[in-house]
Amino acid sequence: MKFESFCLQNESFSYSWQHHGINRCFVETVSTSTLLLWIFCCWVIEVYLYKRYATRVGDNERPNSSLFRIQVAVIMLLSMLCVFRFVLQVTLIYGYVVYGYMLLVASVSVLMWPLALWLTMLERRYVLPSIPEIGRASCRERV
Repeated sequence: MKFESFCLQNESFSYSWQHHGINRCFVETVSTSTLLLWIFCCWVIEVYLYKRYATRVGDNERPNSSLFRIQVAVIMLLSMLCVFRFVLQVTLIYGYVVYGYMLLVASVSVLMWPLALWLTMLERRYVLPSIPEIGRASCRERV
C-alpha cells in the first residue's frame, strides 16, 4: 500500500473551479468536512446544555425500548460501514493506493458516528427541563 497525493491522478482540488465540473475528491472533501463541522458544533452546544440543565433519569424510569436498540445498532453499523468502505476502496478499487481524501473521509466518518452514539446515550440518560403547560387551571379571570 502506498500513499499518493490528496486527489486522484489527473485531478486536483481546484478542478471544479476551472472546468465547471465536480469531481469525487472535491465532493467528498467538502461534504464530509461540512458535515463534521455541523455535527461538532451541534454536539458541543447540546453537551453544554445537558451538562448545565439536565437531570439524570433513573434506570427504572426509562422505558425498555426496542427502537432505541435499533437506533444504536444502526449507528454502530454505519460506523463499521465507513471502515469497510475505506478498506474496500484501498484493496479492490484503487489497487492498494491510498489518496488523501479517502483518509479524510474515513477518519471524519469514524469520528462522527461515535459522537452521534454519545449524544444518543446522553439523551437517553438525562432529561432537560420543560416549560410548564398553560391550561385552564392556570388562567386567571379578568376583572
